[in-house]
Amino acid sequence: MPPPQAPFYGACVEAALRSVEEKLCPVLRRLCPRWGRSNPYEAGEAVCYEGRVYRCRQAHTPKKGREPDKAPNLWEEVAEAHLGTCTDPIPFPGEMALHRGLCYRQEGTVYLCIRNTGLPVSHPLKDLSGLYVKEVQKEELP
Repeated sequence: MPPPQAPFYGACVEAALRSVEEKLCPVLRRLCPRWGRSNPYEAGEAVCYEGRVYRCRQAHTPKKGREPDKAPNLWEEVAEAHLGTCTDPIPFPGEMALHRGLCYRQEGTVYLCIRNTGLPVSHPLKDLSGLYVKEVQKEELP
């Protein structure tokens, strides 16, 4: 069997770094600089904005309307780690990719992802029911 190709290793390293970032989120909130419009941002750079940590997706010069919570193509929120189980679902604020087999919570309802989205989605999870997610009934929860 041939060894995995380089993109596989890159994805593993990226997943490991994301896991570490999620666990360190409370520390990052205290240490990372606040977002501002004065300096350009490089991909991978972390900033704090309105009490949340965001990672820059692509290099850009900030301006009005490109605040981290309004520009998901430029910024990705680094959230505290959740297991993604039905008892510890990942909070879904919108503008994030969904991964098959993980559970997400939005407006008090838990959803199980039945199909990867590949790209971030912004629709409410209830609108994606049957296509990407299914609602987990309370009697199904442990």
